Amino acid sequence: MPSGAHYTRPVSTSAHHDHLRGEGHLPDELYELVAASVPILCVDLVPRFASDPVRSYGLISRRDHKGDAGWCWVGGRVWIEERLGEAAGRHLRQTLGAGVSMREPDWSHPDLVIDFERSEGVDRPHDPRKHSVSLAWVVDVEGEPEAQGEATAIDRFGPDSLPPDSEFAFGLGPTIRRLVATGAARNQEY
Repeated sequence: MPSGAHYTRPVSTSAHHDHLRGEGHLPDELYELVAASVPILCVDLVPRFASDPVRSYGLISRRDHKGDAGWCWVGGRVWIEERLGEAAGRHLRQTLGAGVSMREPDWSHPDLVIDFERSEGVDRPHDPRKHSVSLAWVVDVEGEPEAQGEATAIDRFGPDSLPPDSEFAFGLGPTIRRLVATGAARNQEY
């Protein structure tokens, strides 16, 4: 690894905020009110496996709001008092397991910013449950992932062998292709 490159698992925030760390940390009815009132900030990641001879990108299979399976990235909302890197690390661990570590990118410069629409049936990123804004990165990871949490499976794809757009959840196909192209162009070295 070059000087300055490191793989870390972000640590949780202070114990002072641990009472907020339950599953979702807001009661469902309060979260629904918030989601109906303001956009939700999310962090989303496409893991790039450093140990693969040809760098591959990990996608999870998960259920969408209708219960249909589709390919997706790893991620979700940021909690109160949680730093972007902490949120990314939490989602990575909850979805791929504790055996996966990431090389932290510059959290102040996402690879893409995505505005999810509430409309259904659009060919852009959408989620009829909420308006969200996603800060997205390709992150270099090491370790063997195990699908858990919202992930029903995980698979690795080369940059030129991503699934067809119709197999992605939430209209994410074109966006993930753009994100992978951005990450490949960065051509990080280990």
